[in-house]
Amino acid sequence: MNLLEHNGPGFKYQVTVRQRGSIAQGTTYNVDNWMNNTLEHMATDPYFPYAVRVQAKNSIGDSTTEAQEKTLYSYEDVPGAIVKNVEVSDISASTVKLTWTWDKIWLEESGAIAQIHGEFRAFKVQFWRVDEKMSTFQEREVSWVEVLPKEVPAGSQSIKSSYIMRNLPQNAAISLQICVTNNFYVGRPSDPITFTTYEGVPGPVNMLEARIRSSNSFTLVWLPPLNEDRNGIIRGYDIAYQTVDGLALGSLHDRSEQINDPNSVSAVLSGLLPNMKYRIHVYARTQFGRGEGSFIEASTTEKAAIGTPKFEIYNVHENSFNVTWVPDAYFGKHIVHYVEYRKEGHSDWQRSTDEIINNYKAINGLERGTYYEVRVTAYDGLYRASSEVQNVGTVGFAAARAIGSNYGWFIGILVAGVLLIGAAVWIYLMHRWRKQDPRVQEKPKTPRDAKAKKSEHEKMYRDSDEDFDR
Repeated sequence: MNLLEHNGPGFKYQVTVRQRGSIAQGTTYNVDNWMNNTLEHMATDPYFPYAVRVQAKNSIGDSTTEAQEKTLYSYEDVPGAIVKNVEVSDISASTVKLTWTWDKIWLEESGAIAQIHGEFRAFKVQFWRVDEKMSTFQEREVSWVEVLPKEVPAGSQSIKSSYIMRNLPQNAAISLQICVTNNFYVGRPSDPITFTTYEGVPGPVNMLEARIRSSNSFTLVWLPPLNEDRNGIIRGYDIAYQTVDGLALGSLHDRSEQINDPNSVSAVLSGLLPNMKYRIHVYARTQFGRGEGSFIEASTTEKAAIGTPKFEIYNVHENSFNVTWVPDAYFGKHIVHYVEYRKEGHSDWQRSTDEIINNYKAINGLERGTYYEVRVTAYDGLYRASSEVQNVGTVGFAAARAIGSNYGWFIGILVAGVLLIGAAVWIYLMHRWRKQDPRVQEKPKTPRDAKAKKSEHEKMYRDSDEDFDR
């Protein structure tokens, strides 16, 4: 009370404290210092009710206003109450329905004194990842008013409450327990229960940045979501982008080819416009889709001139060869390269797939023993530049193919066959003629045979002369 209300000297407070319900007179305290408005009374039991009356008086007498007696409680202590029958149901990726029972007497003064050891305030739901309690422990306070059913069965000594727990870790084994709280203390927990939430969409990637910028592309790097944010098995990453013009954002476009390798933490986003500001989004992805995205804003550089590629051909085999171009002139510019090739004498070029990361391309599916014209083309999204043409021949001999595409070869083989057959027929006929000609048959085959033939003719000549002389 202020000085104007003392109305005389010797002002003091007279405080009477007694246990409520006790027939004892209690303890009276006189507080002479009018500025003091606190008093401590030694209590032996937690949250026990006391009847307290404060009377103001001075040297003339007591105050004219009758002092009102109020009920105050002693100190609060750790609750001894424990909830029972904790169960979970309706489990999803991030939510679960909790049910438990507790004593109806906790809502009464006798229960607050005997079991709560204070004013019944709330329930505390505590949960953590299995085997990671120290690092993942969390708790949420749920007021008993919030979970009190609208109708409590008459005569029932217990109350069954339910509560939907939201924003739980996804795809995680979780232990959970419930405690009773008063204004200052948390009671003993219930027996822990364990359940597993389903797989969901992942959290954001970390440390996203654009390492290299060019006139038409960015090299992006990032770190996977934290273990507690993965919410399942990471299947890959999605990249999207949109233009930024002041406070206006353009339409969101997905990268044409998303990342299906969960271990990949970098990518090149190409096909952009020079000197343009972009917002780039990266999302981790599980089987349930992409999760929360991370984004950065970065600008492409001014347009730079594109040079003519220079390349070499290596590892030439029957059906393939390797084309390798010099990357130094294009480092950091993110030029798209592809290889064009055609057989000599053909007009149509065949084209390989685009190459962004590597500076080489393997060309397969070729014909053996065939010469090809090869060139490399660079493309920056706006302009193309093709290299000089190089010739290369695959290993082996060319295989015969359709008559229409090898007409000269077919005619040559046909003429050679006719000539061969004609020569064979001529030789055969000459051999028959020689055997049938008598002149050829009487001709001696060797000098020895000719000498014998001559002796025989001389003998016949002598015999004919002798017959004539007779």
